[in-house]
Amino acid sequence: MKERFHGYYRPTDEEFELLWRDAVIALDANVLLNQYSYSCETREEFLQLLSEMGERVWLPYQAAAEYHQNRCRIILEEAKRYSKIIDNLRSTTAELQTAKHHPFIEASLLEQFKGLSSEIEKSLTQGADSHRSLLRDDSIRDMLTDIFAGRTGEPFSDEEKDVIYAEGEARYANKVPPGYEDGEKQRPEKFGDLVIWKEIISISLKTDKGVIFVTDDAKRDWWLIEGAERIGPRPELLLEFREATGNNIYIYSSHQFAKYAKEHGKRVSDQAYAELEAANSAREHNELEQRLVTSTSIAEHESQQGELDERLRGSFSGYEAYQRKLDQRLRGPLGLARLEAQRRKLDERLRGSLSGHEAYQRKLDQLLKGKVSLHEAYRRKLDERLKGNLSPREAYRRKFDERLRGSLARIQSPQPDVNRATSDLSDVTKAGVYDVKKPIAEESGYDDLGVERDSGNHPVTNDD
Repeated sequence: MKERFHGYYRPTDEEFELLWRDAVIALDANVLLNQYSYSCETREEFLQLLSEMGERVWLPYQAAAEYHQNRCRIILEEAKRYSKIIDNLRSTTAELQTAKHHPFIEASLLEQFKGLSSEIEKSLTQGADSHRSLLRDDSIRDMLTDIFAGRTGEPFSDEEKDVIYAEGEARYANKVPPGYEDGEKQRPEKFGDLVIWKEIISISLKTDKGVIFVTDDAKRDWWLIEGAERIGPRPELLLEFREATGNNIYIYSSHQFAKYAKEHGKRVSDQAYAELEAANSAREHNELEQRLVTSTSIAEHESQQGELDERLRGSFSGYEAYQRKLDQRLRGPLGLARLEAQRRKLDERLRGSLSGHEAYQRKLDQLLKGKVSLHEAYRRKLDERLKGNLSPREAYRRKFDERLRGSLARIQSPQPDVNRATSDLSDVTKAGVYDVKKPIAEESGYDDLGVERDSGNHPVTNDD
């Protein structure tokens, strides 16, 4: 059973010993970025600890990229913390100097406080300036660059990343760790954790070694969390890594890594460990608070709805219960007034009016009142334009009939009289029945085949 559910079992002492003796030590981008928030003493100790690990430390390419992309933002955020404390200190001093209301303190104490506040503000100002100077001359980055020189991963190709992103879509849809907590981010940023995970698997396959992964990410897609208690790494990750590589992995936060490194003979002061632990607790608290505030998972809503339905069973539907509960919460002068005002406004807009469809129909009827339908109007307009004229097809047909009639007459006549035919034709021309120089088709604007003519005149052909 343990082999099938390996991820749910804590590694044995022998497995831990092998990891700490031989495993690749991979770091997440947040571990590097958090160095900007530690005191100088703690930061120096932690970076010295990494340096002592020698060639075992390794930085995934994706983690290195995220570090460089976010470095300036983190520096400025930390500098703002100094400015915020300075503003609070000045505000407190101003409040204490006001003699119009409480609190009142003795003048001698106020002078001592003002003197001490001035010294503190001076120190904070120097700290803020020093932190901002890291934008131009970053000694922390220089140390990290030395530690990871020649020990940074290679980027995946575009084709490999496309495969990872496609896999990520399926994993995130099924809440398969890691990274699904970033599913709301834009592509490709939302797949950052998954890319790092794939890089860690690749380095294990390449070196045939286990991995210690250090991350300060506090989200549930890295850690098994029950309530407010972090139990350990997600079992799915430990099992997937074992199945993919045949090796073991274990995941630590920075303070846990420092703690167990100290147990394995590395130097870590109590003060540095306490600061790392406090920072981790703050991150866990922030993550828990954010999850409680912004949680919108369907499962949680369904659970809440189910609980509400059970409480309201035998009464009215869940929706009606919710509506009534809302009405009860809004009961009061302000709530009722707002609801009533909205209802009356809607009634006024609809009062005496027809439905939207009927109103549209009546408006259309008004526009067309006394008129025929558009189709009929178009037909009548066409008839008016053609009144007194023949259609091109009819004109062509009549012309053809006349020509054919004359031909038949000549064939049937035993002794054709050319002079008489000429005289007849002249008579017809004079009568205006058929003008050879201006045939019906030309008058209509169309040629013999019913094709619309241009504006030019055309000579009469022999056929005419």
